[in-house]
Amino acid sequence: MRNTNKDLKDLAKSRGVYLYEIACKFGITAEAFNRRLRKELTEAQRNEIIKVIDEIAVENETNAN
Repeated sequence: MRNTNKDLKDLAKSRGVYLYEIACKFGITAEAFNRRLRKELTEAQRNEIIKVIDEIAVENETNAN
């Protein structure tokens, strides 16, 4: 099995961000987001996901305090 976009999944996990949280930011279901991750993404798509992961991580840190 290929590990397509595993780096994005690992980044989210390391930042304490769940994939469903990313999906919500994009206005899609968690299932739809997981399907999206099964295929290679463009650089722009990858950058957008990384930006969202960072935003959610900051929000989670702020809410925790």
